[in-house]
Amino acid sequence: MTNTGTDFWIDDWRVRPSLNRMEQPGRTEQVEPRIMEVLVALAMQPGEVVTREALLETVWADVAVGDDPLNRAISELRKIFGDDPRQPRFIETIRQRGYRLIAAVSHEPPPYLGDGLRLTVDADGNELLGGDVRPLQARPREDGKPAREWPVMLVWGGLVVAFVALALWWRWPLVEDVPTRVVLRPAPFTSYPGREYGADWSPDGNWVAFSWEDSTDRFNIYTKVPSSDTPQQITQGGYDHNPAWSPDGQQIAFMRTWTGCEVRVVAATGGRTRELAPCAKHRHNQISWSPSGDVIAYVNDEDGPAAIFLVDPESRETRRLTTPPAGSTDGLPAFSPDGQHVVFVRSTSLGLDNLYRVPATGGEPLRLTNDNQRISATAWDAPEAIHYTSDRDGAYALMAFPLTDGGPPEWLVAGGDAVHRPTLNLAAQRLVYQQHSLDKNIWRVTLDPEQGLSEPEAFIASTRWDLSPSFSPDGRQIAFMSNRSGSYEIWVADADGSDPARLTDFGGPFVGNPRWSPDGRQIAFDARRDGNADVFVIDTDGGTPRRVTTHAGADVVPAWGQAGASLYVSSNRSGTWQVWRVALAEGDSTATQVTPNGGYAPALSADGNTLYYTKRDVPGLWALDLARGTETRPLARLPRNEWGTWHLIGDAVYFIEHDADGNGTLTYHNLGAGITFAVAPLSAHNPGLTVSPDGRTLLYVQIDRDESDLMEVSLQ
Repeated sequence: MTNTGTDFWIDDWRVRPSLNRMEQPGRTEQVEPRIMEVLVALAMQPGEVVTREALLETVWADVAVGDDPLNRAISELRKIFGDDPRQPRFIETIRQRGYRLIAAVSHEPPPYLGDGLRLTVDADGNELLGGDVRPLQARPREDGKPAREWPVMLVWGGLVVAFVALALWWRWPLVEDVPTRVVLRPAPFTSYPGREYGADWSPDGNWVAFSWEDSTDRFNIYTKVPSSDTPQQITQGGYDHNPAWSPDGQQIAFMRTWTGCEVRVVAATGGRTRELAPCAKHRHNQISWSPSGDVIAYVNDEDGPAAIFLVDPESRETRRLTTPPAGSTDGLPAFSPDGQHVVFVRSTSLGLDNLYRVPATGGEPLRLTNDNQRISATAWDAPEAIHYTSDRDGAYALMAFPLTDGGPPEWLVAGGDAVHRPTLNLAAQRLVYQQHSLDKNIWRVTLDPEQGLSEPEAFIASTRWDLSPSFSPDGRQIAFMSNRSGSYEIWVADADGSDPARLTDFGGPFVGNPRWSPDGRQIAFDARRDGNADVFVIDTDGGTPRRVTTHAGADVVPAWGQAGASLYVSSNRSGTWQVWRVALAEGDSTATQVTPNGGYAPALSADGNTLYYTKRDVPGLWALDLARGTETRPLARLPRNEWGTWHLIGDAVYFIEHDADGNGTLTYHNLGAGITFAVAPLSAHNPGLTVSPDGRTLLYVQIDRDESDLMEVSLQ
């Protein structure tokens, strides 16, 4: 494409808004449309502070989001520029206000003069030449006519950029082969009390099957005609969800998670159900029926990490389709329309998800994306694209991954944390998805030896997520993770929950699991910066976080060693999840594997002699004698995968047990005496359980709002 006049230069980068492209000699970077819009907005006011509010209003005016997408956009631009936020050369952060583009901006290529000197223009309109600074003069054009001055050109160029951006937004065909974003207008498909989710269109496009948690607090499968307000109940099992229609429209497969997890099938009109295979209670579980109807894809973890399996609905014979590497899990399978492939999500750690594709007959999976962002659903309804929901733009949005040209994903529907589980009626070009509202907060109870638990009270709360609390050693402060600022960050508050203050400013990646150092002067935590999960340490009075681990594997959920000289880290760097000890001495980053047979979420005993931990796929709390190297399991009752709902205090452990109905009980176990007893009914969301150093206050995470409806949009 020829230069349309909308291009401009930042330092030696050529910025091409119409192509969402940034070019440097020998290098080309394709950026997402909204990230380009952020850069253009900053370039319209070089050297000036552009407020966060103005950027959000300009770029995300159509979407109700927090600061997270803006933080991510700035982070991506800095990554492309190779810019250091602590010593910026391109984009400067003005705290509590916004951002300032400080690099030289020009409407034409920066000229290179003799002896390698280059003429550039700074943010104040001065020419810079070999260290000299002089006012910018209008340079004559080759035809002898005076050139337009830069401010005028910038205004006109900005207007053209804005016009092109608006045209792309409405998908006007002004340019070809440009990633586009389609404006869709959702309308409610269901608005019943409780939660409706996991929708699936029938093959003929006349019905939608979905799961509904009705007034009985039970999930059952329902079907509904789009033109009708009255659904038909198909199952009465109690916890039935994730329906999937058979290709002939006669049956519906679904998951029943009453006591365990089962894949079942029922006639589309209702009736008796039939069990097909055991499955996993996994956040990435969904069911997909092959187009031929001979197999159903689902997720199971009975003999190891969650993986994709296939089951024959007639013979009930099963076979494994994927084998994830140690430390990873597979989920969210979806068959291709021709039945030749299955797309799925592989997770290396919480918040690090990517799309993969594997032949339906088995084989080596092919990685499709490298976003390392959370994915909540996949659907392969159309031959030319895979639909999925991801927070790759800082907030959950419905994406389309094109398979024909291998281009970047396209935005279809954006809506904060609301867009999940898409299903497409290909013939009618109508889409149904789940609009989800989820709020997690930190609650408090008092532990009284005589009176028992006090009444629970909301302690640290917002309209977003607040979780993973941790008391300081002196009990005077609390660290926790929250996305109340728009991105996941570490926060610190007083012991009574007052004066919350943000400690980190990562601006995008998933951050969590804060742990105080023994002297209370530092906090260790994990963060997924640059697409990898690593452990960081930050001073409790603020400053720049220090990256402790740099291995290509995932390093998460840290615990401090004695005297703060080392960290115990949950890592899959060896191919399996183990606990490693990482030295913190200046110039020493030695890492040593500690656990012999698996380990996750460590905690060190007060005397430093015993390391306690869980295991990803085995129930129980485990103990390792650090001197002898012997491993025992002092508590078998800790449920599998409840790695964040137990707390070690002295020689005792508090933990949460959940029954088949999801009801929780706070339980006490004395490690020395081996005595276990129930304290009181209490449910906690994982991760989120901590006890104050004096043993009198317990904090836990509770889901205060979990609502969802189904929304419908037309793609025509």
